[in-house]
Amino acid sequence: MNNLDFLSQSPTMFIFQKNSNKTAFGGVLFLIYMIIMIIISLIYILDYFLNDKYIIEYSSYLNSYNKESSNLFSYLDIYNSSVSENNPILNISFNILKINESKRINLSERFFILDAFDFKELKRDTFYQKKVSDLGLIIGYKCEDENCTLNEDDYSAFDYYLEIKYNGFELNHQEDIPLKNDSNIIFKNILTFSYTHTVIKFLSWEIIKYKEEKGISRLFDRLLGKKNEYTSGYISSAGYLDITHPIISRKTITDMNFKILAEFLMSNESNYTEYKRRKISILDAISKIGALFMTFYSFFIFIFKYYSKNFDNYKIVQSLFKSKLNYITKEKSIKDIELTKISEISNDFLLSNNKKDFSINDKDKDEDRDEDIDNIQKGKEKNFKKLTFAEFFLNNIYFKNCTKFKDQELIRICNEIIANYLSVETLLYNQILIENLLKDYNWNNQHLNNLDNIDLIKKLKELL
Repeated sequence: MNNLDFLSQSPTMFIFQKNSNKTAFGGVLFLIYMIIMIIISLIYILDYFLNDKYIIEYSSYLNSYNKESSNLFSYLDIYNSSVSENNPILNISFNILKINESKRINLSERFFILDAFDFKELKRDTFYQKKVSDLGLIIGYKCEDENCTLNEDDYSAFDYYLEIKYNGFELNHQEDIPLKNDSNIIFKNILTFSYTHTVIKFLSWEIIKYKEEKGISRLFDRLLGKKNEYTSGYISSAGYLDITHPIISRKTITDMNFKILAEFLMSNESNYTEYKRRKISILDAISKIGALFMTFYSFFIFIFKYYSKNFDNYKIVQSLFKSKLNYITKEKSIKDIELTKISEISNDFLLSNNKKDFSINDKDKDEDRDEDIDNIQKGKEKNFKKLTFAEFFLNNIYFKNCTKFKDQELIRICNEIIANYLSVETLLYNQILIENLLKDYNWNNQHLNNLDNIDLIKKLKELL
């Protein structure tokens, strides 16, 4: 099981006894980052609560294989089609009218409506139950003479109209059920025809399919029997032809003298519209906010690293120089001065023959030595100046071969010190040397070779 552990992290190297070196510039960047993300989060949350909760996708399809038929009356091929979602039963009614001076006027009884399949006369404004594939109408006019002259009362300055009413549906993209077939909703189609010439108009049943796109929740919907696909449709005009009607000479319809004015037939074109929608949940908004958090965080980290790597190296060398190197230099300088003065006094003693002169010279040299030691002890050590954050950024494009800037050169040298002494190969090499040195070393104080003498180890043992 140990080999399956991919969660454990690598050991952490501490800096200044902390996980990281905190800086004022880093604090400012983080504050800007948080302000930006709070604003973005509020925008996404408000967008979720104030706007639509669904994403809608619309597609329109046309099955072209049906157009291969050259038979104008290919609608008869679907006459015996079974009832299905694509071929539903409609509650449908018909009426014929004219419009004169913006008024609706029902046509006289001389105009009649026949079923195009069984040639039975259909009553006006009466609802019939018919399959979509069984829908076909013939509009005729009963002639009063051999010439079939239009009665003066039936004259219209405009075309005549066929009004079709049938049960419809409600389409609301933001409802829980977006597509509902509702018998209380009535759709209406107005189709024109004329007395002067016969037309055949083809109608099309436009199918609407609505699909819910869901994730893992669709498995639960299947178990619960919840429907995620809905189907409905409506009548639209597919085209028309001006022709001499092929059944005008047929005497099987009726024995009376009449004229065929129009025929309305359902074509077999299977056009359909498909809607797909996906619900926007609060988790979608949270996921987008989370993704932007990581994106902006990476961006700010990318900017900050070009500052922090130079700043951290500078602070490490500064801390080391201030606490260690200046102290060592000071002590070494005092010892060097003392050794130098002793050497000078010895040389003067050997070269001088006058004891008085020696005393005077010795006194003067002692005063000079004391003054040098005082100067060192007064703290005339090397100090690091405080640099601006811009200096640390500019060092990323600074080259030592260019014109040297003192501040930039100082940062570069600090980086070079860290690279030389904190690199893996240097640490490994020094560790090997120390191991060999310890093997050959004889401890003068055996207590130093015992971890029990370390205060932190003592405290640890007390807790164990």
